[in-house]
Amino acid sequence: MTDAQRSAFGALLASLEVTVLTHGDCVGADAQAHELALAAGARARLRPCDLKDSRAFCAGGELIAAPARPLARNRKIVDDGALLIATPGMMKEQRRSGVWATIRYARKRGRRILIIWPDGRVDEEPGRERETS
Repeated sequence: MTDAQRSAFGALLASLEVTVLTHGDCVGADAQAHELALAAGARARLRPCDLKDSRAFCAGGELIAAPARPLARNRKIVDDGALLIATPGMMKEQRRSGVWATIRYARKRGRRILIIWPDGRVDEEPGRERETS
């Protein structure tokens, strides 16, 4: 994450009163979000990918699943939650990007999405009510 994204992410954790953050345990934004969440007093739940070189092996979190392929793991993170906070690396949507594939899947599932752009601006997509099943 950029400095602006980290700042905006920390502010969102506080304003949304996040108590649990589920992430993919990847180096970069996941590891940074993990540290910010723990510092804010939230629990961190890890749903790692099976690409060892991409794993951050974040300490202090609860492992909730065995490692899985990145896109399958990202879909499970979306399916488990009501809100997706995404921090893309560029100011426009990318076709071949795990972050953007996850955002597109969250849109299909009707999840609320907060996109924190590299400049720190936050856009919200409200989503639909979650279906109960």
